[in-house]
Amino acid sequence: HKVFGVAAVKQRSQQCYTTGKPYNEVDGTWIRKWKLTHANNKDVWIIKSRLCGRGFLDKQKWDVQRSSSTASRISQRLAVSLAQLEKLDMELWDISNAFLQGLSFKELYDRAAELGLEVKAQRDVLFRPPRNVWRHLKTLDSKTFRVEGEEDYLFVLVLLKPMYGLVDAPFLWGIALSIVLKRDLGATPSLLDKDFYYWTERGHIIA
Repeated sequence: HKVFGVAAVKQRSQQCYTTGKPYNEVDGTWIRKWKLTHANNKDVWIIKSRLCGRGFLDKQKWDVQRSSSTASRISQRLAVSLAQLEKLDMELWDISNAFLQGLSFKELYDRAAELGLEVKAQRDVLFRPPRNVWRHLKTLDSKTFRVEGEEDYLFVLVLLKPMYGLVDAPFLWGIALSIVLKRDLGATPSLLDKDFYYWTERGHIIA
């Protein structure tokens, strides 16, 4: 999802070699848990791993917008009522790695006026991952992430968009979802709840 870039750093310095900006560095950890999935007509337990940043270390956490795109309880009840009245089927979808599919920091900064948002400053977050992350990234892109084991302390990852653990990850995901629903799919947001969308045809709600 184009979440990371690479930057060289100087230990015990106040600025990053590549960006030339003061550090806003967070580290992270792997969160692992068992997950029950269905494969080959049987239930299988797998281990799910998620790389999360420790967002409390983010020096910009008080300067960014934070909100979660969740429909209100009234909207959820309204959806059930409308489904019954219009004889619509109800489905529950899960979007994999949702937060990693939100807007990038640069997209938010460049499109703030278009989206009607106030952005005080462009986000600048460096991420120091667990050491084994470099090995995994190298298998995906050996040219970009060519960092040897004894050199990993000289490099950090530049976050191009928020990862799990950052306070603005839900907000940027919600903005990206809103753009797709309204611009690409023609949905209309409710006047009562901006996170409730619907489609109409000939005066009837069809979705």
